[in-house]
Amino acid sequence: MDFKVYDSPTRYLFKSSKKNEAHLVDLLARDMIGECSCEHYQFKLLPALEAAPRAERAEQSAKFRCKHILTARNAVTDIFLCALKATSEINEQ
Repeated sequence: MDFKVYDSPTRYLFKSSKKNEAHLVDLLARDMIGECSCEHYQFKLLPALEAAPRAERAEQSAKFRCKHILTARNAVTDIFLCALKATSEINEQ
């Protein structure tokens, strides 16, 4: 998936794989569950998220995330882990 940082380290712009569109992902939206402008999120996942009790949202947050949100979260996690590793290596010296 082709994506890039949009206007902050927690907002990403994805090129659509099927259409000539772009999808904006905000990882901090909706209590850090995330939000995406893609049709799947807007018409299926968001209504389910809004209808779910708060406890379910927290416990089962992954089921409310589209592939764009999951990809962005994985990329941010990889960057964070690399930074932690580099910091640990510096501290070990």
